[in-house]
Amino acid sequence: MISNIDDDIIDQEKLCSIRSLSSSGYLNGRNPDHCGGPNIYLSHSCPLGDKYLQWQLFTANSKGYVNIRSVSSGGYLDGRNPEHCGGPNVFLTNRNPKDDPYLQWELVKTDIKGYVAIRSVSSGGYLDGRNPEHCDGPNLFLTDRDPKKDVYLQWKIEHY
Repeated sequence: MISNIDDDIIDQEKLCSIRSLSSSGYLNGRNPDHCGGPNIYLSHSCPLGDKYLQWQLFTANSKGYVNIRSVSSGGYLDGRNPEHCGGPNVFLTNRNPKDDPYLQWELVKTDIKGYVAIRSVSSGGYLDGRNPEHCDGPNLFLTDRDPKKDVYLQWKIEHY
C-alpha cells in the first residue's frame, strides 16, 4: 500500500534507483547468480547507466503494494519472515511475484519530504540503509523500528 505517496512514484515504464538517506548508498541488485540469498549491496556509485543500481517498481495488487525488481539480476526483493528483522536478511529471489507476500512491499510516507520508508508485507520490517561504512557489502538490514523520523529508514526513489 502506498500511504499518501505521489501517484507517479510507481511508473512501471521507467527505471529508478533507490538511495538511502543515512548511508547515501544505492541498492545494488547484483548478478542473476546472486539470487537466493542475502546478497543486496549498498553502493556509492552513480546510478546513471549502471544496471546494477537500476530497479523497477510494479504494482503487486489492488492494495497498492509493490514488487521491487532488480534490472541487473532480474531478482525481486524478498522481505522474508518477522524473525529475520535485525540483520542483513533481505534476499533477492527469482520466484514469480504474483500473489507472493514475501515479494510485496509498502511505500510509507515519512516526515522527511521526498523520502519514503520501504516496509516488507511478509516480515513487517523496514529496509535499513545503515551508515556510509556499510556500503560495498551485503549489509542491507531489515528492522522493526518506527520509520517516521528515523534517517536510517528513509529512501529516495529517483526515476530516470
